[in-house]
Amino acid sequence: TRGLAAELERDNIAVNLVAPSSAISTPGADGYIGDSPTEPMEYLTECVYEMTRFPAKERTGLLAYSVHYVLERGLECHDLETGQALPVPEMASIAHPEIPATAE
Repeated sequence: TRGLAAELERDNIAVNLVAPSSAISTPGADGYIGDSPTEPMEYLTECVYEMTRFPAKERTGLLAYSVHYVLERGLECHDLETGQALPVPEMASIAHPEIPATAE
């Protein structure tokens, strides 16, 4: 991620990696996840969207964790179908508490 980000920054192309803070709840995955804590897809998509709002030189070469990033930045997330604001996410008990929101 960082190597490609360095190569493409001069062309104003950002390269970042976004990972979920915990399992992502989707209709296909829910049957396999069981009772494990999950996070809605919207928190991951908000993290990706936030990173695309800046020129590459301002936000490239990052590894970000979805809920960690949303909480650290105080981002408001919205339901992908209705557009309604979602509650502030809670960190899943299985998410590592000491992972930084972003690693540069």
